[in-house]
Amino acid sequence: MMTIQPSRLRNIAIGIAMLLALGFQVVAIHEQSLSGDGVHHLIAGYQALRYGQNRLNLEHPPFVKTIISLPLLDDPDYKQDPTEISQLWPAMHDFHNNPDFVRRITIRSRYLMLLVFVLPFFASCYLLGCRFGGQSVGLILFLLVAFSYSMIPYLTILQTDTAVSLAYLLTLLASFQLVKGLTFQRAILVGLAFGFALSVKFSGFLLLPTVIVAIGLADNPEQKRGLRLTVAVAILIISWTVLHLSYLPANWNYDQAIAQETIRNYTQGKAMIVHDKMQRFEELLIWLEGIDAYGAQWLTGFLGVYTQNAIGVYPTYTFGRVSQTGHFWYFPAMLLIKLPLALLLTALIGVIYNAQSQIHKLQKSNTLAQLLKEFTLSSSSNPSAEKLRQRQIILVIVTVVSYLGVAMGSNYNIGFRHLMPIIPLLYLPLAVFVAGRYWVTALLVGLLVIESTLLAPLWMSATNTWWLGSYNPSRLAFSLGNMDYGQNYIQLAKYSKQKNINTLYFVYPGLEAWRVQAYIPGAVVIDPDDPLKPGWYAVPTRIEQYVPALLESTEYPALKRIAQQWDPIWQTVKTGQDFGYAAGTFHIYYLDEVQPTKPDKTQNP
Repeated sequence: MMTIQPSRLRNIAIGIAMLLALGFQVVAIHEQSLSGDGVHHLIAGYQALRYGQNRLNLEHPPFVKTIISLPLLDDPDYKQDPTEISQLWPAMHDFHNNPDFVRRITIRSRYLMLLVFVLPFFASCYLLGCRFGGQSVGLILFLLVAFSYSMIPYLTILQTDTAVSLAYLLTLLASFQLVKGLTFQRAILVGLAFGFALSVKFSGFLLLPTVIVAIGLADNPEQKRGLRLTVAVAILIISWTVLHLSYLPANWNYDQAIAQETIRNYTQGKAMIVHDKMQRFEELLIWLEGIDAYGAQWLTGFLGVYTQNAIGVYPTYTFGRVSQTGHFWYFPAMLLIKLPLALLLTALIGVIYNAQSQIHKLQKSNTLAQLLKEFTLSSSSNPSAEKLRQRQIILVIVTVVSYLGVAMGSNYNIGFRHLMPIIPLLYLPLAVFVAGRYWVTALLVGLLVIESTLLAPLWMSATNTWWLGSYNPSRLAFSLGNMDYGQNYIQLAKYSKQKNINTLYFVYPGLEAWRVQAYIPGAVVIDPDDPLKPGWYAVPTRIEQYVPALLESTEYPALKRIAQQWDPIWQTVKTGQDFGYAAGTFHIYYLDEVQPTKPDKTQNP
């Protein structure tokens, strides 16, 4: 009788887990509609590659956009003339005219994301774990990240968050090498990784404290004077070189007049909502363009994002209220609500277990000084390894504190995807804790797989108490990219087909008809002045969240007027037959006949 060796069984299990992780991404690629700013990034990348002028979407560096837009260059159904910022909206409209093209390009671009950024990100998670406990910790960390329902939907959407998450891990891994000793070879690695971070998203700049601390902690065995400063300068030069090289493909046909016009579009508020707050930077940016053209483009986008954050452009919806300014507790609250409950509970058990263990040791040692002495003696068998581990832990802490500290103090309280760069770092202690506890690991990973399977492909709309169904208290806690990012139109199209709905009316302020009609040809986006007709209506969760909140708010008078305009329509639609929620983010109603009078506006969903 043939028996299977434990090592072989383990390898089979690992192989199956990797295939499952890949399978979840394949589902995300095919079953989520083109979401967020995806079409904006594709058009901007195409324009830069085709015409060699980086004039659109400077608020994101061009590196990721030029990669994900490569499928557009050889697609027979797409040809777009040079586009100015004032022509962007019509260009986005034209992009959606052919539903087959939209679906094809979305899938092809996402597979590029998978190959170029997601798979290296998974590999980097594994390598990070290996630094803190060998292959078992590396494998567990990879599985925790790959199977978390809150991570799965964001990895292949056409944004820059996965790329910068990869850059964070690469910079940390390079910094781990640097602290072993100051050498130019290690400085080159740090410079390449940090330059990559600056090239994919402006939040890569927040790695600067990590790099500085790594230089300060690094051994200088020969005690060479000025070596730390020399290494720092080398890292700066290399990272700036990488950043400049990343702008080359987007500027192969550089035109100074167009470049300066683009800068003015940003400083004058034509390309970004910055009011008049960027005009003070115009002279500086135009001067810099004459010296360092690519640096001027990067700085224009950086200052644009900085200015938007300062003035609070995006209304933050949280727990039934909207606010112009961010809340320091916003991202911690999001972590508690969006991270898988199995992870949070296991982490809590780990904290309690370790606390009890330390208390027991303290009681046994009688004094804290004796405990510290015993700890020192126990780790003295390999003091250099222990010293390196402590420095690596410091770098992880510096990275998390720097990033989360800025995020908590910002007004860009938008989405869970903005936390992605530090998610592997937050998961790392948990991976270390469960490593060696086989059944705990198997149970935890198994629960994550089951949860993500049950939620597929509506991961983005879920919170960790999703299993409570209609009684889920956190279901409408957050909005925008945490729930409705335009990702569920494919699923809504399937629902419409199943229910034989030929015409579906959308009560959705700001939704462009062409965006949804690329997936649901019978979609009709109603205007607030249009008379309501009998039929099927889709009310997005944004209406259920923002309308009541804006009616009570005093911070956004213009948005409040829009809410007052749409509230009677929503209340009328609610008098129809309620078919519950479909595709995660749409409340479906059927109106047999339109009521001649509107219901009381004080009604709430």
